[in-house]
Amino acid sequence: MVVDNLLEPYELAGVVHRYMPVACPCGETYEPTEKACIACGRPMTDASPTGVSCCRVVRQPAKPAYDPHVRSGSPNVFISYRHADCEVLVADIYYALLADGQSVFLDDGQIPVGADAEQTYLRAASHAEYFIALVSNNYFQSDFCKKEIAHAARCRRRLIRVNTPPIPSVPNDMPWIDSPNWNRQQGNASGLDPALEEALLAAVQLPSSVVTIADLRKEACQFLMDQLSLGEVERLWNRLPWMTDFSPGNAKHQNIGLILREATAQRLPVLCNALAP
Repeated sequence: MVVDNLLEPYELAGVVHRYMPVACPCGETYEPTEKACIACGRPMTDASPTGVSCCRVVRQPAKPAYDPHVRSGSPNVFISYRHADCEVLVADIYYALLADGQSVFLDDGQIPVGADAEQTYLRAASHAEYFIALVSNNYFQSDFCKKEIAHAARCRRRLIRVNTPPIPSVPNDMPWIDSPNWNRQQGNASGLDPALEEALLAAVQLPSSVVTIADLRKEACQFLMDQLSLGEVERLWNRLPWMTDFSPGNAKHQNIGLILREATAQRLPVLCNALAP
């Protein structure tokens, strides 16, 4: 009765469609609007009512906009994806995680007026404990998606990769992207299947530690420095105490190489913090 009361307004709003399936003598059940069995082709007149009420989701509810002034800047899960490739799958994953009680940042392009979209996205990618990337055909064509990954790796977050075929090649500027740090899953852009849902819900329950997460901080820092201008690299240089004994050169790649050479294991956290968005 409670479910029926909840479904009625959704049905009136066109979000769900309720129907009573019928059973064919061959054992197949289907919606009466099919007019014939989808398995053997017998007409619906040969079928009998099942007495079961079913619902089909007709329309996904709208994804709420992320408001950094209202929601936490440190969500538990960050989802990175290409809008044109995975709109249905990302909505399914978003609501599955939300129903599980997770705090989720979804890059949905709806940052409120006045907020710095890039800073909001990249800070959330840095702070979220779990980073889910829906790697679709056009994913690595987005410099922004790659920056999101780099910031998650810079902060040594757990990376969860969902491959949605066709799977793109590893980008030349991120050869480390296929490292063992990824928790890999297979997905389908048309929607979330039970196996993937179970795997993702389990993945965001795994405790994060330096023992279970590979260290890609140096590679991520190099990628992020490559995105900077020469002037920005020089300003970064001046914020690193151990670089005061050196003078920056004229070429950006030489300065980046020297910074990385001098960034020992003890100094690396300082470099990572200096590159924070």
